[in-house]
Amino acid sequence: MGATWARLTDRSLPANRSELYFHENPISDDCKKLLCCPTAVGCVVREYDPKDPAGGRPVYSVSRSNSYSEFVPRYEIRALGIKGASLVGVLDKEETHLRTKLGEYICMQLWKIKHNDLVMRHHGKAYPHDSRSLHVVIAKQAKIDITHNEYQDVLIHTETERWVETFSTDLPGLAARLPNELYKTAQEMDKLSLYWQRGRVGVAKKQGFAGAIGGRQYGRPYIGLELATILHSEYHEQDAAEVDRSVVLTGFQAMVRRGQQDFQSTVGDQEHPVHRLLPANRLRMLLLTLAWSEKTMDCSSSDETTETFIQAMRAHPDAPLSAKSKSFPANWSSHDLKRQLQVESSEWVHLHKWEEHVPSERGPRISSVTDAGTPRGGHVPVARAPPLLLSKAQEHQGQT
Repeated sequence: MGATWARLTDRSLPANRSELYFHENPISDDCKKLLCCPTAVGCVVREYDPKDPAGGRPVYSVSRSNSYSEFVPRYEIRALGIKGASLVGVLDKEETHLRTKLGEYICMQLWKIKHNDLVMRHHGKAYPHDSRSLHVVIAKQAKIDITHNEYQDVLIHTETERWVETFSTDLPGLAARLPNELYKTAQEMDKLSLYWQRGRVGVAKKQGFAGAIGGRQYGRPYIGLELATILHSEYHEQDAAEVDRSVVLTGFQAMVRRGQQDFQSTVGDQEHPVHRLLPANRLRMLLLTLAWSEKTMDCSSSDETTETFIQAMRAHPDAPLSAKSKSFPANWSSHDLKRQLQVESSEWVHLHKWEEHVPSERGPRISSVTDAGTPRGGHVPVARAPPLLLSKAQEHQGQT
């Protein structure tokens, strides 16, 4: 099994240039670089080494596991090279809400992220310890301006299409967001910044290659993740139980602290954490990044359903692919979707709110507000395309 797994995962990178995989603005010079590489059996996370054709030493494996429903996928993250239990994290995509109507689209996913420490007992085997969980909502939204002419014909201004992706979590202090607020296409949303206690501690980037297993035509990008070293000041931001099991990394050598105890002894039933690459506070960042790019770890994921909803947003009501022709409900709002989430409270979920405006000849004036009511705005210089529908007067002239 080990030899088969190695043959399926030890593949050379499509390109051996670090600038292709990682963000152009690194966290720091000594940040930890991880490369998530799609494979035929899932995904492997490597400790990046530019001299290694495969991308570096594998430290985690990610694979899809059995779930109670094919529509609720579960992914398991295991530490490699560990004797005994190796499971360190589980990703459950509990809910997916897809809605579309003329000029608007939203895909909202509810993820449950579970992770745990590994402790080594006196007989030399690892066991899971101190399991924790959190919920994350990732919402991808799109908007196109719709107007009517004097004949009440529907005019679809395709040049005003704009995209936004938001992240919400029920864990205070953890946040993620894209560098910009609005994008012209969904493919441009390929960079992510990660924050802990208002400080940026990680950056991630998606990178696809045409013709490779992770290429765009197969929909499976590589992920370059850079994580900052945990600072001593961060210990005061965490609860006491987690402080006792925190790990301070210097290079890739782990130093474990728990008060004044010495964990070098393995006598009797005493337990001590397994020396590993990522502490719990940074393992969350890796799991959140993988949820952001599900296609990297799922070789069976497909875009057929989402593409159907996106095309329905762009299609004229009389077209075969429109939301009206497919009987998609149009009387929905982002507030309604938040209330449908199966969580105790959805107050921590924040979705983007679109502000209606009339397109001008020089291009759309994009202005929006968040759920908190903070105004944002900017002008996107795009070329104005003709509407998708001719007026009734033009049709009459063409017939005569």
